[in-house]
Amino acid sequence: MGSPVRGRTNIVVKIASGEHRKIYGKLKCKIKMKEVETEGYAYVTPYNSLIGLEWIRANEEMRYHLEMMTAKVKVTHVTEIEEGLKKTHLELFEEGSGCHIKEEVHLQLDQNVRPVFCNSRPVHHAAIEVVNPELYGLVQMDVIAPASHKKWAAPVVCVKKQNVKYV
Repeated sequence: MGSPVRGRTNIVVKIASGEHRKIYGKLKCKIKMKEVETEGYAYVTPYNSLIGLEWIRANEEMRYHLEMMTAKVKVTHVTEIEEGLKKTHLELFEEGSGCHIKEEVHLQLDQNVRPVFCNSRPVHHAAIEVVNPELYGLVQMDVIAPASHKKWAAPVVCVKKQNVKYV
C-alpha cells in the first residue's frame, strides 16, 4: 500500500449499539474484493472492523446483504396523509368552528416530511399514580391514542405543575 497521504474527515461513525467510533482520517485508494476492483476511501481507525459504504456498494454480494439488513421506509405523499386525516378526523375538517372556537386553525403539511417514530420515555415511578389517570382521561376524550409502533408517534412528556394535583 505504500505511504498514502491521510486526509482529514468530519465523518461520525456510529455502530449498532449507538457508540461513536473514532476516525483518524481518510485516504483515497484502489479497492479489490472478490475480483471486483474500484476506487474509494479507506478510513483510518484504531479498529479493524470498519468498511466504507462505497466498498460495500462495489461488491454485488455485500450490497445484497446490506439491502437485506436495511429497513425500507415507504414515504407517503402529503395528499394521502391529508385524505387519511380527513377520513379519520372528519369533524376537524368540517366548515365552521368546532371544539376550538377561539380562533381559526389552519393545517399546513410540508411536502418532504418523512414519518418519525420516537420511543416512549420512562415515567418516574412516583409519578405513575398521577400520570395514568390523566393519560386515561385523554384517551377517553380521543385526544391521544395508545400506540406500540406506528409510522407517526411521539412520546408524551410529563411536567409537574406547581400547586396543582395533575400534570
